[in-house]
Amino acid sequence: MTPPRPAVLAGAWYPADPDELADLVDGWFSGGSPRTTPPAGRPLIVVAPHAGFAYSGATAGLAHSVLRAHGARRVVIMAPNHRTALDRIALSGADSFTTPLGRVPVDRQAVAHLAASPAFV
Repeated sequence: MTPPRPAVLAGAWYPADPDELADLVDGWFSGGSPRTTPPAGRPLIVVAPHAGFAYSGATAGLAHSVLRAHGARRVVIMAPNHRTALDRIALSGADSFTTPLGRVPVDRQAVAHLAASPAFV
C-alpha cells in the first residue's frame, strides 16, 4: 500500500479549508449557464478544463454537474505532466488522493489493467 498523494496545491490554486472549497464547488454545480443545454441522456465521457479554479472553475463545475445528475461508475482523470516529457501515459502509483474534502480512492485493479498496455508507464 502506498501513501496517499497529498493535495500539494491546496491553499494556492484552490481553498485548503473544506467548508470554503465545498461552498465554492457547490456554487459552480448550481450556477449553470443560459447558453448551455445539458445532454438529455447519460454521457459516456465528460471533458472538463484543467486550470486554476479562478480561470476554469465555473466551466468545470458545469461539466461535472452532468456527472452529478447521472452518476458515474468510474472517473478517469487525465492531466498534463508539467515537469517532464514522456512518450507514454503515466499512471499514478498512489492508492488514494488526499483533498481538502477527504480521500479519493484509486481503482488499483483498473490501473493494473491499463499498466499491462505498452501505451502506459
